[in-house]
Amino acid sequence: MLDRADAIMSTILPICRKKKGKLWLVKALNFYAAIRAKQSRYSESLEFLTELMEILNLEESEPGAWRVYDMVYRNFGVTYEGLGRTEEALIYFEKAMNVKVDAGIAATWFDMWDIGRMKSIFAFHSRNESELWAAIDTVKNALDLHERDEGSDKVMCAKILHTVGECYVALAMQREAASVDQGEEEEGQLADSPSDDEQGRRMPRKKKKKKRKERVGKGRRRKKEGKTTANSKTDDDDEEDGNNDDDHDDGRYQLPPEKLFRKALEYLQKSHALFKKHKGPYNPLTGKQAESVAQLLLRLKDYSKAKPFLLDALISAGTRQSAWGGGGESGEDEDSSEALRNVQMIVDNILNAHRETEDRDGLSRYFDGLHALVQNAKARGLGTVDPTGYEGLVFKSAMAIIASGTPDSPRQALQLVDNARTGAIGEFQGQMLATLIDSLAALPASQHP
Repeated sequence: MLDRADAIMSTILPICRKKKGKLWLVKALNFYAAIRAKQSRYSESLEFLTELMEILNLEESEPGAWRVYDMVYRNFGVTYEGLGRTEEALIYFEKAMNVKVDAGIAATWFDMWDIGRMKSIFAFHSRNESELWAAIDTVKNALDLHERDEGSDKVMCAKILHTVGECYVALAMQREAASVDQGEEEEGQLADSPSDDEQGRRMPRKKKKKKRKERVGKGRRRKKEGKTTANSKTDDDDEEDGNNDDDHDDGRYQLPPEKLFRKALEYLQKSHALFKKHKGPYNPLTGKQAESVAQLLLRLKDYSKAKPFLLDALISAGTRQSAWGGGGESGEDEDSSEALRNVQMIVDNILNAHRETEDRDGLSRYFDGLHALVQNAKARGLGTVDPTGYEGLVFKSAMAIIASGTPDSPRQALQLVDNARTGAIGEFQGQMLATLIDSLAALPASQHP
């Protein structure tokens, strides 16, 4: 669909440039910028939007102008977000909100989602946990407002759920890093203490541990002291019944990293289920969400549960038209290289899941998906834009096939490499084939192609 829209706009845009008046050109530039953003070709999207602003002759204060600027500013925000320019993205998302508010229109769930998403990135990089919780509250507010105003749009609901899940992942990673820092600090304090003052070295740690227990066990003590009622809950009760104790200020700062990761998984799986139901199992949105779920399951060492998500992610990547960068057409090498690294990670995660579960035979179910993935990357010119990244994808995909150890795996691996050939990697082909031949030599003769 995106490829078709791209082809149509490449024909329409030159026509609009020649027409008298700028209305149709403004519309064309805005629409084409949105397409480029969906293709992860953000530099081109920014060029279109910049041109649009140069010819847009409309004051924000004019009646109805807020509708135009709301759309254009949001597209700027999405584009800057894709370019990793978070500060500029936040500026434009706030401009999109303010242009409505100035016109007497209330801020929407879309505004809350965009702004909360950007603020969560700032908070994560600055390691500001309180700001990260505030960002989560903002995004959850967006989720509630969306349910109230446009609850029938389940795809957008899935997108907001994904953001909440990613925020919890960021919190868990931040909490892990803080634990490591605290451990190193305490070790440093021990190392600096006098070796003959053993009691003096231990006492501060006991006191510190006691204070930590007092904070974490606050609910337990209240229960022992008889200060709870039959209808009241402690922090420990919340952990057992799975309630959202992270929504309460008393408990959210005491949650361990694993529970935060599990909370993230809950939101990410809900998001994936909605995408799968309303967009299909291999839609690009569903596939990317399957990647997110699989990566988190692997982090939690739930390797077997990750496998079906990895298969869906692979099949989706082999058919999708978006998120490949500019390919050979635009020369957006950085976006294309990032796309290649992302799909290589899918292959790496597949190998990891099956290695950890000692499931070589199960790798055969990925053969078709690996062939399709490499061919999709080749068709988009990535072998020309980033030969090294493309070679890495081809090699890892071939080795994943060989690792299965099935009788047909050597032939399948050589076929994948042969079909992947492009003029840009001719020299590498010899090295790759030599490596594959060495790998095949280690197999029984009965399995040779």
